[in-house]
Amino acid sequence: MVREDTFAGYMGGDMARFERGMKYAEQVLADNPRNADALVWTGGGKVFLATRLYEQDLNTKGDVLYEGGLALMEQAVANEPGNAGVRASYGGVLAYLAPRLPEGRRKAALEKARAMYEWLYKGQEQVLDRLPLHLRGETLAGLAETNQKLGDLERAQVYLKRISASLPNTPYARTAERWLAHPESVGTDQQIVCGTCHEAGRLQR
Repeated sequence: MVREDTFAGYMGGDMARFERGMKYAEQVLADNPRNADALVWTGGGKVFLATRLYEQDLNTKGDVLYEGGLALMEQAVANEPGNAGVRASYGGVLAYLAPRLPEGRRKAALEKARAMYEWLYKGQEQVLDRLPLHLRGETLAGLAETNQKLGDLERAQVYLKRISASLPNTPYARTAERWLAHPESVGTDQQIVCGTCHEAGRLQR
């Protein structure tokens, strides 16, 4: 519920649904302030709201929300360091929203996202090919995108080639093949993450 509602805000600008998702997460935290899943989604929501302020050149207010959001996501990891869902949410939110951050914050956000994806990959590597498409695709896409945008093209190509070979006829593979063919054309706003998170209909409830 929280993921779909908050991403309706992130991806479609549906702020009524975004607020509904945030309110639900806050209710969970009222009952259990240490709930890691609610913490990471509340923190991600604050990061999203910060990007909206940055777009209006309200940088000081944006910085307050952004730092607060990161702190909540860090607390989520500290509370449940072995929770893969928390790590995936943390990495996914930062990777997806990084293009909307001020240039001075983008690199650190991508580095943090990459660290989350690397943790996931380390735990999933031996079974990755047997996991559902979404889990395989997002882990590999996150590593490909963060490395690509951080300038580590050699590492990015390792993951892009694996995506192309192991996830044929998927949104991930189609993007990976374009990036492999024309790496110089991959801009800040181009993305491969969130390739199957929100298929048709899931953001229109």
